[in-house]
Amino acid sequence: MFHLPVPLFSHGCRHRGRPISARVRRGRVVITAVDPSRNTVSFVGPNNAVRTVLPKNEEVAPFLRKLTVGDQVDIAYEEALAVSVEPMK
Repeated sequence: MFHLPVPLFSHGCRHRGRPISARVRRGRVVITAVDPSRNTVSFVGPNNAVRTVLPKNEEVAPFLRKLTVGDQVDIAYEEALAVSVEPMK
């Protein structure tokens, strides 16, 4: 089991200058794929949801290269939702 040494994502609650809804999730995940060439990692979370992510924090890259499929990692990651409401034309 690993503990992620730094935050996986940069935090920010704005998209194109507009506020978004965001929440931080924490939990133990199981690594299902690692793609060092694209700097992505896939995992299954506590609720069995499959995610593939591109970490925003460059300090995480060396840590990701050490991961293998089946590793368990305690992580914190941010889920966000941006909504735009515009008048009908």
